[in-house]
Amino acid sequence: MLTDCQSTTEPIEPVFNSEVIGISPQQLNDYWQVDAPIISMLKRRPTWLPKGKGGWTFLTVFDSNGDEVKRTLISSSHEGCMTQNKIDQIPKTLLSL
Repeated sequence: MLTDCQSTTEPIEPVFNSEVIGISPQQLNDYWQVDAPIISMLKRRPTWLPKGKGGWTFLTVFDSNGDEVKRTLISSSHEGCMTQNKIDQIPKTLLSL
């Protein structure tokens, strides 16, 4: 028996069955239930967490099953405080808290 598979290096774009809508964090429970993760203490400072004072805003797109599709950095309070690369490094379990 011979088998073969082929993969592509091109990113796969998600396909949505309806229009994408924006909701506030307070509305999340109106759309799906999130299982509470087990919280564990970190042994050291995460590499993605910026040092010093600062803040950032990013957009997270979820599908109808609650699975994350994409994260996009919107702004940070000072240059280099947060980058798209650091946003991509944040574990998904921390975003669901």
